[in-house]
Amino acid sequence: MRSQIQSYTVASGRTGASLASFVFPAVFAAFGESVAFYYLSALAIIAAVVTFVFIPETKGSLEESSNEIKEMKSIKIAEDQPVR
Repeated sequence: MRSQIQSYTVASGRTGASLASFVFPAVFAAFGESVAFYYLSALAIIAAVVTFVFIPETKGSLEESSNEIKEMKSIKIAEDQPVR
């Protein structure tokens, strides 16, 4: 579960970086420096608000919140066997 969510965050971060690198020069050329910076500032504030509102806070360790400890306890380890 944790690795799946992490893959989503990495993909969205890279998408955002790619969009910003393509959008900023176009906005800068069309509207000027101040509009481009205000536009990207507004996007950063919106992203921060969305993150704060929709992403739950993890209490305790990540392993506890993703139930990894239960999963690890349920895994049976093979008994020691002599190597041939």
